[in-house]
Amino acid sequence: MKVKNDADLDQIKVCLYKEGDHVDWVPVGTGVFIVKQGDTFTWTPPHGEELPQYHMKVFRPELIDRFLAERTVRLNESVAVRASSGTSRIDPL
Repeated sequence: MKVKNDADLDQIKVCLYKEGDHVDWVPVGTGVFIVKQGDTFTWTPPHGEELPQYHMKVFRPELIDRFLAERTVRLNESVAVRASSGTSRIDPL
């Protein structure tokens, strides 16, 4: 999975959860990462955590992270996080 930060933000925080985790309490293994503006991060699930889909939530890192967007993403999907003027979304690339 590839995640690109196309937002007007210095960095974004991405959290990935198992799709069946309806409370999104514990991210998948290494499923929390920071992506700097303009960069693309390639994520590979830890062995044994390979699932066809994940629930992605994106935040603006702060003392208390600010929620930006969420979406179900496939393991081999590439997405871009776009945010400007208070509107945020996760789009396929």
